[in-house]
Amino acid sequence: MPKQSLTLVELIISIALLGMIILAASTFEYSSLNFFQSSNRKVAVLNDLALIEEHIAKYTSLATGDYYHPGIVVSGSGSNVKIRVDLSTPPTPDKYADDTWVRYGYDSSSHMISFCSKWSGNVSTGRCILTPQVLTKRVIIAPLFTQPAAPNQLTLSNLTLRYNPVKSLDSEKNPEVSMSKPVSNPVTFSSSSYSIN
Repeated sequence: MPKQSLTLVELIISIALLGMIILAASTFEYSSLNFFQSSNRKVAVLNDLALIEEHIAKYTSLATGDYYHPGIVVSGSGSNVKIRVDLSTPPTPDKYADDTWVRYGYDSSSHMISFCSKWSGNVSTGRCILTPQVLTKRVIIAPLFTQPAAPNQLTLSNLTLRYNPVKSLDSEKNPEVSMSKPVSNPVTFSSSSYSIN
């Protein structure tokens, strides 16, 4: 009975095949990981944009005021908005003295939109009595708040966020989300109002 053994050629072919299988598996793993990270970045930016819109929608729906005592005041540049809310228990819609002002502000130096739950003074030059809450630090194009002719209404448009606002757009590593159409109060949300790059 002849003795069976591996030749050098068979051994080299086996190692090469094993190497190709390992290379294919690691390439698949690397691609899957990149896809997962890219998806997570896009979701993080989209979640920030949705949070901002829902937060603003909540407080604009609580806005109280009339023609002489407006419930929503937008700064001249349109990047800050102050909203009068009646948080009294029970509510006192005809008494404005006990109302609280909240403010959304955009800071271009830090790419930040913040929310102040207790604002005192002018929409642009007043001050936050409590520590402001940071809603996002991903803004690359400032929000534009505008007021339609009707009182206590607000339109938000022109808001663009990027995963890392100081770096250039890269759809895989630094995705960007923009509002493709303005959102008005009362706010209705749909995924078609966003564009993801």
